[in-house]
Amino acid sequence: MSLYIIVWGLLCLFAAKGALVQERRTTARAEFWLCFLLLAGMLALRYGQGTDYFSYQEYYYMMSDTGFNFPLSDVHGEIGYQFLTNAFRLLHLPYEALVFFLSVLQMGFLLAFFKRYHIDCVLALLLAVPTLYMTYFVSGMRQGVVLAAFLGVLFPLLEKKRYLAYLAGTLLCMLMHTVAAVFLLALLAQLVPKVSTLRLLTLAAWLAGSVVALPATQAWIHSLGIWALRYYLGSVGISWAAVAERLLFLALVTWLYEKLRRQGRLNDAFVLGYRCYLVAMALYGALIANGTTASRMASGMRYIEIYLLIYAAQQMTRAGRCLLVAALIAVQSFMYVKNIHTYLNQGAYRADLTVWTYPYVSVFNEEEIYQYRDVPQESSSTEGPQPAAAGQRQA
Repeated sequence: MSLYIIVWGLLCLFAAKGALVQERRTTARAEFWLCFLLLAGMLALRYGQGTDYFSYQEYYYMMSDTGFNFPLSDVHGEIGYQFLTNAFRLLHLPYEALVFFLSVLQMGFLLAFFKRYHIDCVLALLLAVPTLYMTYFVSGMRQGVVLAAFLGVLFPLLEKKRYLAYLAGTLLCMLMHTVAAVFLLALLAQLVPKVSTLRLLTLAAWLAGSVVALPATQAWIHSLGIWALRYYLGSVGISWAAVAERLLFLALVTWLYEKLRRQGRLNDAFVLGYRCYLVAMALYGALIANGTTASRMASGMRYIEIYLLIYAAQQMTRAGRCLLVAALIAVQSFMYVKNIHTYLNQGAYRADLTVWTYPYVSVFNEEEIYQYRDVPQESSSTEGPQPAAAGQRQA
């Protein structure tokens, strides 16, 4: 059985147990740290995991190891990422060292987020793993760092109204991945006086995106011959499972928001997080015609839902919390299986592999990856592999 399935089983077991049983704080903390450290170790020590692993590896070995020479037009990545890889190359460190470093950053930022908002529990990990961890941390490394930085650093700055620091942090993140530009929209969202107005804007964005996705509109967009419009708005297929998941969580979070508002249990962080979440969902709806672009752009702030859901669960009765956790386990299990199936298809894995046998390969048994994936083997430990095609991320 796949190690990924075993870990997921542990997360589901501990999350369900935490909802059903009144646990001691020490027991809950032990379960959290067991799962967190296991996930962190798997992330930092992985080899060949993620659709883009070998593409990033190729780009890494294209950087100079004799001096700073960036940016390179034929190397994918923003100037900040190229500077980082160039620095690692100057130190004559292998690609695996960069993966380890970025993994520590990602999990460190995520842990800071959990601790800052007192949601360091297994349920938080269960919400983070299917897409944030498995797609963005494992495969989209640059974007994974940026998303984790928003949660662990930028959102707390926004909450404290340290806008200059927030802006500086956003610009720094944009040097790693330009998707961080969407963080600027969180500042604009604060100018909208009422949450109800933001909801209407989100609805309008979904309606506009639906119109753009119509065949007649798509034909008109392509007839304009404008590359940028075709790239961002051209239809490449809508993932209806992903759309359903976004709408389900949007409805659930909005219902919880209203429930807490009527009970007088809203706090400033929750209201701010809900505002950011509406912006993320509006972006997804506006770009729905292009599922990959919609997921990438909306991902910037959507994972604040981890805090929103857990804070709401903490305010519930045990019966209500059990129902919520059961629903979350069901939905997240579906997304987890769906995403792994996508990784198998996009990662050139053997046709006989399934979700249940999706392999985990570490730096300690690197050669095994070539038994599972159709990728070029390294010619040497210092020169890296030959080019490998990058996968598309949509979840």
